[in-house]
Amino acid sequence: MKIYFLNLEKLKFTASLFDDYRIFLDEEDCERLGKLRVADVKRNFVFGRFLIRKNLSAILDCAPGDIKLKKTKNGRPELDLVNCNFNAELAQNLSFNISHAKDLVCLAVSQDKIGIDVEFKKERDFHKIAQEFFSEEEAESLSNLFGDELKNKFYTYWTLKESFVKCNGDSILNKNSLKTQNSSKNYQFFTYEIDDYIMSITIKSTKIQTPKISEICLNPSVSQKKELKLI
Repeated sequence: MKIYFLNLEKLKFTASLFDDYRIFLDEEDCERLGKLRVADVKRNFVFGRFLIRKNLSAILDCAPGDIKLKKTKNGRPELDLVNCNFNAELAQNLSFNISHAKDLVCLAVSQDKIGIDVEFKKERDFHKIAQEFFSEEEAESLSNLFGDELKNKFYTYWTLKESFVKCNGDSILNKNSLKTQNSSKNYQFFTYEIDDYIMSITIKSTKIQTPKISEICLNPSVSQKKELKLI
């Protein structure tokens, strides 16, 4: 299991930036990019594709442009094993998932089904949202928390539940507790705090897993390294 994340803080989307990373986009990506209006959304989309094609091409020993993608029924990208120029047999069980929030873009890659979610820790009505989307047990565990403790616990639950949904290829957040949904013990969960972000990973595997996490630096001489802390 490999996790890559990219800090795009202070990096703005420009025409020259697009030209520099055009190799990581296919025709359909460029079409989609043209429909996006918000600069940071365009930037995050481009670097999401950069993370996917740069790292999967290294794993599959091919050029970034050889990585062909298609959409799942829920609109998420996955490898196109029919129209590909890489070893389809090697990629048969390869699973990946992408997530981005504010200035952080994350990619998870594994030979087992995997999901990843990252969220910027902004202020929200945490108790109200928990009542609507969390199980009774999860919401109750937040009821007496306030301040940073409440914020961290809320985003831990939220990102874990989102990563679980993405791992299973679903589109709707399940209100049942993660404990209930993992009654078979087939899933493993990991949560990290990265400065002002919470990132969670769900992997479907009975083998003991340890995420190998790498920060991708576009310009190491000026890059601000993010502090990573396991929760």
